[in-house]
Amino acid sequence: MDYQLVLLGFIVLQGFLLLKCVIDVARLIENGLEELDSNLGLAISQVVENFAMGSGEPINPIQQALANMLSNSIKPRDSGVIEVLQGENGQFIKKE
Repeated sequence: MDYQLVLLGFIVLQGFLLLKCVIDVARLIENGLEELDSNLGLAISQVVENFAMGSGEPINPIQQALANMLSNSIKPRDSGVIEVLQGENGQFIKKE
């Protein structure tokens, strides 16, 4: 009997069993993560629904003014293209 062939067979069998175990663990992890995701989604939606917006502190007027200034500074402004005219002698002239 060739022991090397038997040993090779056991190694191949062990490889397949190990691969099956890894696949099962991966499936368990994936199912656990999906369950965790759904539980977190439910918890977050319940917190958002039960949170009363009026129960908190009122907005600080200084912070509100700063927020308005920042939001106004972000808005795009008109480029304000200026037309420059030159006279016959090469000097700039005013637009009429």
